[in-house]
Amino acid sequence: MRILVFRSGAFGDSVIITPIIRHLHNQGHEIVVVTSKRGMEVFPNNPHISKLIQWKEETPVEKMEENLKHIAKQQKCEKVYNFSESIEVSLSQHPRSPNYKLPKFERFARFNRNFYEHSFEHIGEEWRGVDLIPELFFTDHEIMKAESLMDIERKNILLGLSGSGNNKAWPWGQDFAYRLLKEVPDCHILTVGDEKCRLIEPEGEHIANLCGKIPMREAMALTKVVDLVIAPDTGIIHAAGCFDTPKICLLGHNTKECITKYFKNDYSIEADQNLAPCAPCFFLIYNMKMQCPLGEHSGAYCMENGLPLETVLEHTKKVLCSI
Repeated sequence: MRILVFRSGAFGDSVIITPIIRHLHNQGHEIVVVTSKRGMEVFPNNPHISKLIQWKEETPVEKMEENLKHIAKQQKCEKVYNFSESIEVSLSQHPRSPNYKLPKFERFARFNRNFYEHSFEHIGEEWRGVDLIPELFFTDHEIMKAESLMDIERKNILLGLSGSGNNKAWPWGQDFAYRLLKEVPDCHILTVGDEKCRLIEPEGEHIANLCGKIPMREAMALTKVVDLVIAPDTGIIHAAGCFDTPKICLLGHNTKECITKYFKNDYSIEADQNLAPCAPCFFLIYNMKMQCPLGEHSGAYCMENGLPLETVLEHTKKVLCSI
């Protein structure tokens, strides 16, 4: 059967559905993927995809289903699997959802579920017994380019400074970098994020500032070759989940169960609920001032107060000693 798989959204959203694409292909289906501009950086070279099509993002929401049916007919696809909002709204609660007003204990009981498992459940496929590790495929040239950014005489640490939402940003990244280089002097830190992150990039010797300077695909390729990845719950962490690279996800509004459950060499940290009682909230945050309790430095309370600099620093030093 020829199947059309549709996924728009952030980089991590696209990475999350790579196990279901592999699973459907292994069942003997031919997979056509329609995706956003961001997804076009995630899916290239994937041997489980027969055709990759970029979605016209200016398409009105009310025209989405009609347009997908049209593309499916053009591509001779017999079935359409639409993963749009397969996690958003269903597990991460939108302010318009009645579940948004549920007390925290009930939200935890209902929505503390793994995103990779849920992508299978979304289309009625069994995930138990299936490999749920995501995957990215890079050319030799892409890997060589990523390796050229590293310092081969030091431990290379990829530090992600941004996520798809401001609530995912960890406000201590700059101080963390300076402290880590002082206390573990054989490190080399590579910072990645969007152009706005240039304002919070640490600067100095043994720091490669790459925010806004390299495409996301190149940043994702780095997750395969560096010694350690540290980032909030964002596309960089999901990319790192494709590989054996040790990783530390800084989790505020979600948990390890949601994000890193199946990742190898995972050393992730969840926000301390004693320091940030709001965490994890399982919310989609669109307006931090209205939806999110803020810390003293205007960061999300779970990230600023629930993940103290000293805690992450000491944890990172222990991880570096073990790898």
